[in-house]
Amino acid sequence: MNGKLYFEGMVMDTANPDLDQREIQTAIAMQNGFPCIYEIDPANGDKLTLVHNSVDTEGFRTLVNQKVFTSTRAIVSFKDTLIAGDLKIDANGNGAAYLVASNTPSVPGSYKVIADMASFDNLPAIHRSDVNGGGGIYQVLEFNGKLYVVVCTGSADTRNEQTGTLRSFAIYVGENNGDATNKADWSWRPLVGDTAKGANTPTALTAAA
Repeated sequence: MNGKLYFEGMVMDTANPDLDQREIQTAIAMQNGFPCIYEIDPANGDKLTLVHNSVDTEGFRTLVNQKVFTSTRAIVSFKDTLIAGDLKIDANGNGAAYLVASNTPSVPGSYKVIADMASFDNLPAIHRSDVNGGGGIYQVLEFNGKLYVVVCTGSADTRNEQTGTLRSFAIYVGENNGDATNKADWSWRPLVGDTAKGANTPTALTAAA
């Protein structure tokens, strides 16, 4: 986007002075890290820059203590805006999945929430005991001017005791009627998932925990 490459995931900075070495080594062993977005600038010697940290150190500790899988993976460009999956601490102190967006993605602090758990009927499954280890917002794609969001929905309470499997995915479609970084300009509806919530197609498959 704009001649630069953006990717997201999770990073553990072993030089972080706010974490002790025991915390760092435990996080690495458990495959935990700070959910974040990085930028690579090919015109500047492939300079690597952290442009968005989802949580601060205490937020990271909260996610880990709540057994939230701290990996994020969904990222896409949409109408000259970068949109990515995110993990934050909600108003009740719980880890939660979000979508954030920025039309100046090089600028730290420019990422705004455009969708939250309620936008996806509180379905995103983000805990390690959930489907795909808590994949949350798993993928996001633009197609014909709309945004399609794939959400892992199999929480532990959806386990089929006979098969040992969990509910798998739902797909939501988002339409933007203005500013792609403004939550109020987005509308969301389920496409694949719970037909009782308006989905056209039920989720037919289950997946292993």
